[in-house]
Amino acid sequence: MFLYKLVKRFPGDERYRMVDQICRASNAITSNIAEGYGRYHYKEKIRYLHISRGEAWELRQLIIRAYKKDLIKKEKSDFLEDKITNLIKGINGYIRYFRGKQKQD
Repeated sequence: MFLYKLVKRFPGDERYRMVDQICRASNAITSNIAEGYGRYHYKEKIRYLHISRGEAWELRQLIIRAYKKDLIKKEKSDFLEDKITNLIKGINGYIRYFRGKQKQD
């Protein structure tokens, strides 16, 4: 919800460019985690987590670009970059967990 409130303030010409990309990337992160969780094999779970991690990196880059375009302030950009970096670390941990489970089976 934080991102949706943030991008509402973007100018109209960014509404179908950057706003759409930010919303899609943030939704794709959680959607791919959920879809991977519902898969039976660890290899499939890991594949969806890799996709989710890629979306998180894309979102991070979009936040940096929004700052460089003067659409958000430095404090918000730094805050979001930090949150996204922590999310990526969490996804990496989840991937390691499933790799470990994969080796046990």
